[in-house]
Amino acid sequence: MKLGKNFILGVLTLSVVFYIAATGLGFAQDSTPDGQYRIAVVDRKAVYDAYEKQQDQMQQLDQLVRQREQEIDQMLSEVQQKQESFEQRRANLSETEALAERDDIERELRRIQRQHEEWDSEINRQANRLISQLQGEINEVVEQVGIEQNYHLILDGDPNIGGVLYHSSPLNMTSRIIERINSEYRAGN
Repeated sequence: MKLGKNFILGVLTLSVVFYIAATGLGFAQDSTPDGQYRIAVVDRKAVYDAYEKQQDQMQQLDQLVRQREQEIDQMLSEVQQKQESFEQRRANLSETEALAERDDIERELRRIQRQHEEWDSEINRQANRLISQLQGEINEVVEQVGIEQNYHLILDGDPNIGGVLYHSSPLNMTSRIIERINSEYRAGN
């Protein structure tokens, strides 16, 4: 069975958290007054879905999509009318006139197709920008709450994502790891 990188990182993160909690390791001076670390979980998807700004913005984007679909439908309806008119008059047209009119209808259909693709691409870009902006805002609030309420570690509650959303500086042992790995490297050389 092949496990995803995020799943493995999530399991490792939880293992470290539970190890710290079980053994009481850590920095007593950096924990809460009772010596405990404050850990929380946030389901960012639930926050995203309930975020009123997200709901408003997506509703506006949906309205734009519906408007564009109506415009495309109108354009297609006009081309269909041209096609029906052409079919009724076709017997009375010369071969050159018939080919020219058919080419005109096909050009119009290709133009509508390009317009549709352009609008789809534009809407996708807008949606991606909006999603990225909203996720950034959610992450900022998670960090603010973590700082304001003295949390040491906030994890993502989605089991498919996992990972740390916020950690206080006492939990960051990067400098100690850098010291150790460089010390071991120097000792080996």
